[in-house]
Amino acid sequence: MFYRLANELLIYGDYGRDIGISTGFPENRINVVYNSYESLADTSAESLPSKNLPSGGRPVVGAVIRLSPNKGLEEVVKSVAHLKKDYGIDADCLIVGEGPARPDLEAIASRLGVNLFLPGAFYSQEALKEVYGKMTVTVVPKAAGLTVLQSLAAGTPVVTVSDPFQQMPEFEAIQDGVTGTLVPQADALSIAQACSNWIQRMDEELDQIEANCQVTIKDKWSAEAQANRFIEVLRRSAK
Repeated sequence: MFYRLANELLIYGDYGRDIGISTGFPENRINVVYNSYESLADTSAESLPSKNLPSGGRPVVGAVIRLSPNKGLEEVVKSVAHLKKDYGIDADCLIVGEGPARPDLEAIASRLGVNLFLPGAFYSQEALKEVYGKMTVTVVPKAAGLTVLQSLAAGTPVVTVSDPFQQMPEFEAIQDGVTGTLVPQADALSIAQACSNWIQRMDEELDQIEANCQVTIKDKWSAEAQANRFIEVLRRSAK
C-alpha cells in the first residue's frame, strides 16, 4: 500500500524492479535510476601515512568498507591464505575501515599467517587514492554496496557473490569477467580462484581493466547519470 502512494517509484537496481513487477506493481511506474558515489570529504582534514599500507611488490587484496559481520570479511582474509597455499601467490590483505568485526579479522589473520593491514577508516579523496593505488582487487564477499562503485571508479575490479538475495543493488555494476567476478559462493576458495585470475590480468591488462571499470561508472553509476535519470522521470511525470 505504501509504495502505491507514489506516482513514480525510483529504485537502485534491475533486480529490485523485477521484484516489484512480480508483486504486481505497475511496470510503467518503476524506474531504475541506479546509485552513485561522490565523496565531499575535505581532503585537507586527514591523510593516510604510507607506513599503514602495504609497501608494494606484492598483490593486495581487500576493501574499503565498514568492518561489519554481515559482509563476510573473514573470507577475504582466508582467501589470501588460499592464494599462497593453492596458487603460490604471496599477497597482502588491506581492509580500510572500522567496525565490530576487527578483532575476529585480526585473530584469523594471526592464525593463518596472513599479512593483514587494518589502518582504520579514511574518507578523503587523497587517502582513498593512495589506498586504491595499492589495491589489486577489491573483495566484498556479500552485501557489496557503495564499495563497488568507489572501487570501480578507481579502476579496481571487484569480486563478490552472484546471488542477488545476498547483495546490495550496487553489485549490479559489476560485469562478470570485465570489471570483476561474481562468484557462486561467498567462500574463501571461490574468492581465491577469482583473485588469482585478476592478479594475473591486472599485471597484463592494467590499462584496459581500469578503463572498463571507470567507463561503467561514468555511463551508468555516476552522480551525473543518476541526476539525468531523475530529471527524465520528473519530466515524464509532469506531463
